Amino acid sequence: MSKILIVAPRDDDQFDALAKGVELAQTLKMDAEVVGYCHESMPTTDGMTPELVESIKNRLMSELDDKLHTRMSQLGGGIPVTVRWAEYLAEDVAALGDQGASMIVKSYRKSDHLLPTDWHLIRQTRVPLMLFTDNHRARAQDVLVALDLSGKSESKQMLNQQLLHQAKQLVKSTGGELHLAYVVHLSRVIRDLEVVDTRQLVKDVYRNNALLLESLGLPKDQVHVMVGDETQCLPQLANKLQVGYFVIGARQRKGILGYVMGNTAEEILSKMHSHLLVVPQFDQ
Repeated sequence: MSKILIVAPRDDDQFDALAKGVELAQTLKMDAEVVGYCHESMPTTDGMTPELVESIKNRLMSELDDKLHTRMSQLGGGIPVTVRWAEYLAEDVAALGDQGASMIVKSYRKSDHLLPTDWHLIRQTRVPLMLFTDNHRARAQDVLVALDLSGKSESKQMLNQQLLHQAKQLVKSTGGELHLAYVVHLSRVIRDLEVVDTRQLVKDVYRNNALLLESLGLPKDQVHVMVGDETQCLPQLANKLQVGYFVIGARQRKGILGYVMGNTAEEILSKMHSHLLVVPQFDQ
């Protein structure tokens, strides 16, 4: 059976990813495993011996372990819990997820504050990453998936299929409706000049992807083709539809390029009020 790795929130007032993660695992018929994290910087004074540092570390980890086991007992019990000591949470979570998890579940912000840890995790995860938010404003449990309908390469087509698979799984879980979005990229400057027929661009997308769209069997009002900037159009559409979940692919770049060039998933993260499922794609 597939496994969902649930990262315990560090703050008590953060979104309860534990309850939501367990619920998701049960619905998708997956096993669940919880991992909690501790880390404190230790002062480098003469009295801070290695033995004392280790004692403090063990006490903090034991306290968190007790807390998480109590919480999981409240949620039904039977779910394994691990507590780890790690300064760089994203790297450790990504490594754990790569050891047999089918999905990682985590809270991704407290109120409207976006943490760099989430950006790093988006860049590094090799499995789908579900980010739950306490800034959720949706009235429905519908799922919006963003596809790249312009890409004809094998890798982009494969990512589209992965995105559709994940989105359909979520629809089964939520009982909501599936919405599909594609944005024809066009800068605001060019669009305002009105030298491009944007209506024709939209018609071309429907014509060029007729077989795919027909195979999905979605009503017309659940397929959304827009012209503009993805980082603006997608959050606006998600907010307009009041979707519960937004599914998007993220390119995982290696080396310096990965730090210089962001990706659309990162850029829209701070603008979203939906739970976010990021499906990674790795550059060759």
